[in-house]
Amino acid sequence: MAFPYNYSINDCLQKPDDNLYKPNDSNSRHTKGREIINSLVDQLSKNPNYDTHFALSTMGGNREVTYEKKKQDGNIKVTTDNEGVKHLTITDVKDEPWNDGGMVYGFTGDSTKFKEKVNEITLETTRDSGLNYGAGLSGVKDFQDKKTEGSGTVAIRSNSKRIVVMLTAHDPTYSYIEPNEFPIKDAEGRQLYEMEAYLGGAFGLNFGKYRSNYPLGDGWSYGGGRAYQEHAMTYARGKLAQLGDIDAFYSIGLGPFNNWNHLQLLTAQGPKWFIAGHPKEQPLGTGVEKELIDASDINKIPDIIKNLRQKFRRLESIPLKSGISLVRM
Repeated sequence: MAFPYNYSINDCLQKPDDNLYKPNDSNSRHTKGREIINSLVDQLSKNPNYDTHFALSTMGGNREVTYEKKKQDGNIKVTTDNEGVKHLTITDVKDEPWNDGGMVYGFTGDSTKFKEKVNEITLETTRDSGLNYGAGLSGVKDFQDKKTEGSGTVAIRSNSKRIVVMLTAHDPTYSYIEPNEFPIKDAEGRQLYEMEAYLGGAFGLNFGKYRSNYPLGDGWSYGGGRAYQEHAMTYARGKLAQLGDIDAFYSIGLGPFNNWNHLQLLTAQGPKWFIAGHPKEQPLGTGVEKELIDASDINKIPDIIKNLRQKFRRLESIPLKSGISLVRM
């Protein structure tokens, strides 16, 4: 989100340039995402026909990994097995459990306060962080369960239309380690997980895929962190299926399509991700309006905002109080 709008994931992985990591630049995906949310909030809050409440749930993901290094030059030690797979030895991992969700706030009818919270969103300080869709959707589930977060906020209203708008610039790369997933753990409560990650550009590593055993605990980030992970999408679809009574779910892909070309799988029919009780193995029921919105062209953002407002209006077929849950990812 912090790189220029048209910066591709391949550039980020293979030709990293931290000088381009500018979250608040006028043309960063982070800035454009805030513009979309703030514009929608302005339009809805200024309409006298609606009593709109807003909520915010963000997502990210980060952890600190220490690799074994060569004594002679301090570069990371790489071994290659008989099949040509490159391996790294991990000596330690540090992570805060259940912290991939970031900021949660709402519900509130105060649009000014809500936009302040949107503008306070910060990103991880390095390009090596990951993205946990499921963590952001867990925040939305909490709102659905009438939980609140923040001073002066209120629970979701039973008579409201419930619309979720999800923004992301990348495919999911992390899921959570669920409690008691593996009962046998070390003295620090961790279990070894074999994973592959794309690494390179530092400590003498050439860009490529490396396999390692990661000691991870409950609630820690599971996944390579820098490229699409199928388990992360599976986890997110499971969390999406738990949202229950919502009226619409709009997912918006910001920046180059190749950065988020798996986003369509989040709401799609898919036998791989069977969710019992949902028609055709979809995580959302057939009565929920859902759409993937392509925002790869920065010049089309004004039209996207306009079209979203028209979609909201179609859902307002009877006088009601609109409850809008905005998921900023």
